[in-house]
Amino acid sequence: MSGRPSKVARPRRGDATRRTAALLAGALLAPLLAACGTGDDTDELPPAHAVAAADRGALTEGGTLTWAVDAMPATLNAFQRDADEVTDRVAQAVLPMLHTLDEQGRPVPNPDFLVSAEVTAREPRQSVVYVLNPEARWSDGRPLSADDLVAQWKALAGRDNAYWSARNAGYDRIDSVEPGDADNEVRVTFTKPYADWRGLFSPLYPQAVTEDPDVFNKGVRDTLEVGAGPFLLESVDRRAGHVVLARNEDWWGDRALLDRLVLAAVPHDQRLRSLAAGRLHVAEVTAAEADRITAADREEHQQAAPGASGSAADLPEPGREGTTDPDDGLDGAAAPAAAPDSAPALLRHAEAQLAARTEPDARAARRLQLRAAEAADAHAEAVAAGLLQRDAAFDQAEQRIFQGLSEVGVHRAYAPAYTQLAVNGTSPALKDERVRWALARGLDREAIARAVHGPAGLPVGALGSHFWVLGQDGYQDTSAGLGETGAETAAAQLDAAGWRRGPVRPPADPGDDTVDAKT
Repeated sequence: MSGRPSKVARPRRGDATRRTAALLAGALLAPLLAACGTGDDTDELPPAHAVAAADRGALTEGGTLTWAVDAMPATLNAFQRDADEVTDRVAQAVLPMLHTLDEQGRPVPNPDFLVSAEVTAREPRQSVVYVLNPEARWSDGRPLSADDLVAQWKALAGRDNAYWSARNAGYDRIDSVEPGDADNEVRVTFTKPYADWRGLFSPLYPQAVTEDPDVFNKGVRDTLEVGAGPFLLESVDRRAGHVVLARNEDWWGDRALLDRLVLAAVPHDQRLRSLAAGRLHVAEVTAAEADRITAADREEHQQAAPGASGSAADLPEPGREGTTDPDDGLDGAAAPAAAPDSAPALLRHAEAQLAARTEPDARAARRLQLRAAEAADAHAEAVAAGLLQRDAAFDQAEQRIFQGLSEVGVHRAYAPAYTQLAVNGTSPALKDERVRWALARGLDREAIARAVHGPAGLPVGALGSHFWVLGQDGYQDTSAGLGETGAETAAAQLDAAGWRRGPVRPPADPGDDTVDAKT
C-alpha cells in the first residue's frame, strides 16, 4: 500500500469539509473501482470509477477521518478463516503489500517495499527474485528481510498443522525461499509454475508473527504490535466499536496526510444520521439512501463535479473533544418534552363516568356524564396536540438531517464482486449439450446486469469476458461466442433436443421446477 491516503474530503462552504458516502454495486472485478461492460469500443464503455482523483499537492495535512464498517474485525490475521474485509483494510494500511493493483487492475510492484520483482528462470523450475526496498523497516526498527518471507512461507505452506491458516494457495508450490546473490535480494523457487506469484506476500506479516504458531493463531487477533505501513495500529476498542490507525511517523514513503483513520462499526440504518451529524465521513450506503443524499445536495447547491482539494483537519474525532453529541436533535423518534399531558383529562373522564353510573339522582347523573364528555374532549385535544408536536419534531429532525446531508457527496462505483447464475450441472436434464446451450442462450444477460447495477445508478452492461474486466489489458467482449440468443433461439434448440412446451405446473417440491416435458 502506498503512503498516499484516500482523497475523500473536499471543502464545501467556508471551513466545512464535505463528507463522503460510497455506493457500491456488484460486478465481476479485479480492481476495486473497475467497471464491467460490453463491446470493444472503449469510447462506448462505462467509466471505470466515480471517485474524485486528487492531486496530493492540493491537499492539506491533519485531522481524523471516520470510516463506517459493518462490524469489528474478528481477527487482524488476514490468513485466518474468520478474516473479513475490515481485516484486509487494516492489513493494507499497516503491513507491507509487495504488489498492489493499478488503475487498470494490473498487479505492480509497490515501490514502498520493492525495488523490483521478476521471474528470472522458468526451467528447470520457476524462480522469482524480489529486491526489497532498503529503506523499508518494521516499526521496531528491523529492516524487511528474507527472514520475513521465509517465515510466512513456512506458516502458510500447509505442511505444519500447528498453524490455523485458511488458505495456502501459491505458498504450497514454493520449494524454497532464501537470500539472493545481492543485498536485499530474496529468491523464491517454485516446485511447479505458479502464474499468480505476484499475489503472494501481500500482506506480509513480521517474522515474529509467522514463526510462532501461538502468535499466528491467537496473538494477532486483537493487536498488531509491529507494522510497516503508512499507518500503525493504535487501538482496538471492541466495546466502542472502533479500530484506530495512527500515522506512522517513521514512514519512509510519502507521508500519510491524515493524523488518524478510524474504522467505526456503524449499522446501516444509522449511517445517514451519523453522516448528517458529522460523526461519519465515509460510509457505504444503499441506493435509496444515495438518492436521498443526492436530492439534498441538489436542493442546497447546483450539482458540481467533485473537487480535488480539501483537508480532514476539521473533522471530529471519535471519543475526543469536538465530536458531535449523539443527542444532537436528529432523532425524530424522541417524544417532544413539551407535549401536552393528556393523563389528567383521561382521569377526570373515568371518575365522572364511574360516578354517573352510581349516582341515583338522574339530573346529577346527567351532569356527571356531561362532565365526562368534556373531559373526553379535553383528552382528545391533548392527544391531538401531542401528535402535532411529535410530527413537528419529526419534521424538524428530518429537515436537520436533510440539511446535514447536503454536505455529503455520493460516489457510485462497482464493487470487487460478481453476480452469477449457477445451475445444477449434475441434473439429468442438462446431460444433453444442446439443452445446456439452450439454457445459456435463453438467459437475458442484460436484464441480470440491469437488476444488479440499475438500482445503484451505475452504467449497465453485462461482462463480456470470463478472464478480464473493463480497464484491464486484454479485455475483449467474447460473448458473441454464444451465437444468437433470446427466448426463440433457446426454444428452437430445446425443440431440436426433443423437448416440448407443456402446461406450467406448480413445482412438486422445492427442487422440482419442471415446466417442459421431453417426449
